[in-house]
Amino acid sequence: MIYGPWQAQGISEGTAEGNFRYWYVEPLETIPAGEYKVVDSDPATWSHNSTSGSRGFTLIAGELVIMR
Repeated sequence: MIYGPWQAQGISEGTAEGNFRYWYVEPLETIPAGEYKVVDSDPATWSHNSTSGSRGFTLIAGELVIMR
């Protein structure tokens, strides 16, 4: 099963450490619990650092809704 793609909104933020780019997506779609692979159209734009071994990382958050 494939979910997406979704339109992302980019937000830039400058700090003393450098410039950061955050991508936000709010698909408002119910996705069942499970393991998923996140695919990016341009992996070179993923956030990474030396601690991650220069591998990209992402944060996915959701809202748990219990239906009664």
